[in-house]
This record gives sequence, C-alpha cells and structure tokens, in this order.
Amino acid sequence: MEVAPNVHQITLNFVNSFLIVDVDGLTLIDTGMPGSNQKILEYMRGIGRLPNTLKRIILTHSDIDHVGGLAGLKA
Repeated sequence: MEVAPNVHQITLNFVNSFLIVDVDGLTLIDTGMPGSNQKILEYMRGIGRLPNTLKRIILTHSDIDHVGGLAGLKA
C-alpha cells in the first residue's frame, strides 16, 4: 500500500517492510522473516517493478524479523 508518494508499506505477517521508489531504482527497508522475500518480490511486480530494479536494502537492526528475507532477495 502506498503510504506517501513513492513510499510503499509491505505488510509481512506481523512486521512491515517499506519500499521507496526513486529515479535510479528501489530501496527496501527491512526484509521481514525468512521466506518474506517472495511476498516482497510479488509486491514489486504488482506495482510494475522488476526484481533487478531493487538497488539498495537498508536493515534497521539485526533481529530475524527484519533480516530474514535478505538471503532470498540477494539470490
């Protein structure tokens, strides 16, 4: 859901990730639990963005509910 111009909140069970759409690509803030990467990629496709447009991932801290989907997104 777009919560502000070019800022999308992706609800992942009990946590949220945020996707920022910028001219040079996408920035994702936090990656949710392990396996959340699929829902994030589906959301990106749903707003017309391909996975290769994800240029940056920012992790707010190292708890599993914030970094769990990182490995899947890197792959």
